[in-house]
Amino acid sequence: MSQTINLSPFKQLPEVKAALAPYSLHFSECILTLLFLEGGLRSDGGLNDKASDRGGLTKFGISQRAYPNLDIANLTLAQAVRIYHRDYWRAMWCEQCPPGVAY
Repeated sequence: MSQTINLSPFKQLPEVKAALAPYSLHFSECILTLLFLEGGLRSDGGLNDKASDRGGLTKFGISQRAYPNLDIANLTLAQAVRIYHRDYWRAMWCEQCPPGVAY
């Protein structure tokens, strides 16, 4: 049985609203789910640097290994959303995909 995650409270947060404002509803729904699962909607953005994580320092699900020239520790939600949109969403043409596939 699958459960639906209620992301409505997060959508009301000013920082989240501002970060998602330039993007489509389709992208916003998908990225909110991803951020929730990655811990990116926590107050610290899901910041972690676990020795067992080969990605190294990670915030909003974005790792130092994937972005070695990015200041992960100071990454903002808006910057993370831009990266997801530019490097994943647009690159994979997700806007044309059904929600489950786009996610």
